[in-house]
Amino acid sequence: MLFFTRRRTDHHLKRSGKRFSLAEMSAAVEKILGPSRVHCCLIGDEISGEIQAFIAGGGEWDTDQAKLRCLASLPSHLVPNAFHIIEEFPITVNGKIDSDKLKRIATNASGRSSIPNDEVDLAALWQKYCGVPPVPDSNFLTDGGDSFKAVQLAGDVVGSWDGATEAPQLLEKLIGTTFKDVQEYLLHIKEKTYFEKNIPITNNSNHNDGKGRVLPIPKDATINLSAEGPKEQWRHHLFKCVDSAPLIVGRVDGGFTVFAGSHSGHFIAVDLQTGNLEWSVQFQDDPPKGENVGELKRRNRCRIEATASLSTDLKRVFVGCSNYYLYCLSATTGDILWKFPTGDALKCTPTVIHQLQKADRLIFPSYDRHLYCISAPEDGSEPSEVWRAGLLNSLCLARPLIAPDEPQTCFVATAKGDLISLRSETGAFRKVRSGLGGPIFGTPAFVNSILVVPVIIGGQSGADIVGIDPNPLDTLWTYRVKAPVFSSIVPTPPTDSGVALVFSCHGGKVHALTGDGGPVWQSEHRGKVTATPQIVRVDSASSVSAFGELAVLSMGNTSDVRLTDLSSGASTLLLDVGDSGKELTFAPAVACCERIVLGMRNDYIYCFQT
Repeated sequence: MLFFTRRRTDHHLKRSGKRFSLAEMSAAVEKILGPSRVHCCLIGDEISGEIQAFIAGGGEWDTDQAKLRCLASLPSHLVPNAFHIIEEFPITVNGKIDSDKLKRIATNASGRSSIPNDEVDLAALWQKYCGVPPVPDSNFLTDGGDSFKAVQLAGDVVGSWDGATEAPQLLEKLIGTTFKDVQEYLLHIKEKTYFEKNIPITNNSNHNDGKGRVLPIPKDATINLSAEGPKEQWRHHLFKCVDSAPLIVGRVDGGFTVFAGSHSGHFIAVDLQTGNLEWSVQFQDDPPKGENVGELKRRNRCRIEATASLSTDLKRVFVGCSNYYLYCLSATTGDILWKFPTGDALKCTPTVIHQLQKADRLIFPSYDRHLYCISAPEDGSEPSEVWRAGLLNSLCLARPLIAPDEPQTCFVATAKGDLISLRSETGAFRKVRSGLGGPIFGTPAFVNSILVVPVIIGGQSGADIVGIDPNPLDTLWTYRVKAPVFSSIVPTPPTDSGVALVFSCHGGKVHALTGDGGPVWQSEHRGKVTATPQIVRVDSASSVSAFGELAVLSMGNTSDVRLTDLSSGASTLLLDVGDSGKELTFAPAVACCERIVLGMRNDYIYCFQT
């Protein structure tokens, strides 16, 4: 558990150093799960108890869905340990919610959320090995434990889990910290493991979280196929070209924020539903000490050419800029919390890895031909460099990729056609596969444990989509495309037709392949396609019978947006915002809440209601 009450009588608790009330938690959860009503109760005593949420009139929610939504949208101290769906709240004779009856429901319930917590009864195990019950500030050694007993307790804890979850710092925490710290660590491990396996943090254009995994399609990544077609809802001027996909993030109040930047160095946050500007910031021409200002201006100043990343606590936004800096901004205010200098422009989305010491690790390449890893504290304080690694004197244009089943391994693809496997903790090289045939612009992805890499060949006359065994980096299969591929590889959920991945190419097509590189279907735009497609949900109430639940949203360079059924390949023109065939769009369109958000080279970002 993460809380203690110190025998307060006003229903105030403390978790992860954050004080809050049960009423505050109930209100926060209710905003996420509305219109359902929510009431939170403390079940059990102040050491080994837990907070459980009761949802009256659950509607579309079940217990797992409720917890998933809260984990994705709320700070960790406001996420209940378990959820229960009930028809209505029991009421006392005074007309108030009867918490005692709710606690009895919790005690007798058999249908609690299956999302794992740390209810391994740490307090009971502590007392078993130390001989005394713990309090929040208890230390295992001073309470009578020793290193041998700590090993036994750690074995009991990990042994009670699913066999796939590890707690590498548990012994260190037991011996060197407090009972409350151990509780926080265990809950962090269990929720982090489930979160990583099941929850996409954002509705981004690439159905890939930097760990190369096939993620669940977000419920909010929806398209409504109506007879009227999409209508423009809002637009914002960003002063120069918008060449990167917007980042769309869910908020605690149930709304969504769009983050986008342009070649002017202008970066904004916009409310998706209303189009209201939440904040904006202008990055400046202030290169790191010793760098050439004239050279920086020659390269078009402060261009933003890559999608931003979100911190794992959903409170900070990371964005790279051509002025050599990686910026960290407050997601709610736009305040610049810090900027990290490199030796050249940043044109790639950072990969964010959650760490245990209340900090994120970010891995990102710079045009100085190095890969950087920095530690970014959750409190927004200055980051520290963990390591940097040279990239064989080559540029890296694709996002670094963390192996889904081996998080200590990072894969980097270069503009010289090298595929590098290195240790994410140290930056030390493990293996290098050279000579893939040409530059790699798009981000690879893992598809059925195979690393799929898009390689441009023949002086940009074509491309090979290469399936590679990640260890030892041997080629398993190759699919030849008669046009260059600048798109990333997008892994897909299973389909009846065998589609396992999609990508786009400059031949004007979107390709769908099986997991072993076999073609399934192609859909065609009127011109080149540079942008990466997105997997979306199609409104089941749609009258267009050719479409199933899942489809591929793709954006052509001449600003024609197409929707293609993921299984059958049936395709339709969804939206056309082009101008006499001019190539105005190189960034992906992103769908969220029956809206399409896209940036164009006419200096605007648009939102269309479908």
